[in-house]
Amino acid sequence: MITTGGLLGTLEAFSASVPTSFLPSLNLSQYALVRVLKKFGACPQSMDWNEYTKINEDLGNLSEGSAIMEMGRYAKIVDENENLCAKFVEDFSRMALVVPNDAEQKKFSAYVGSSGADEIVDILKERWELF
Repeated sequence: MITTGGLLGTLEAFSASVPTSFLPSLNLSQYALVRVLKKFGACPQSMDWNEYTKINEDLGNLSEGSAIMEMGRYAKIVDENENLCAKFVEDFSRMALVVPNDAEQKKFSAYVGSSGADEIVDILKERWELF
């Protein structure tokens, strides 16, 4: 599965043992979840905005609305630059052809359980104070 890192789709894929790759985040909660997954080694294959443009170092501290606007700006930069857009398409195509090693995703799923929502929310609260 290829996703932006939304909580529900990610947990469903992990719970069903579907190897999952991640596109650049479109909002703060996706950004936070992908960071958590990377910390746990459960994000072996992903694309990040910082591979295409300089990102706001304070992105994780923005409000959800401000983060959405900022990530929209990153997408616009990529879309409007022929070389960056070509790199994005090439990276996506490469990612789509390779099934990631999902061993750590399975471990993460076992750690958070089949629902996982409470555990993820606790992790996100602790780091980003999102809720």
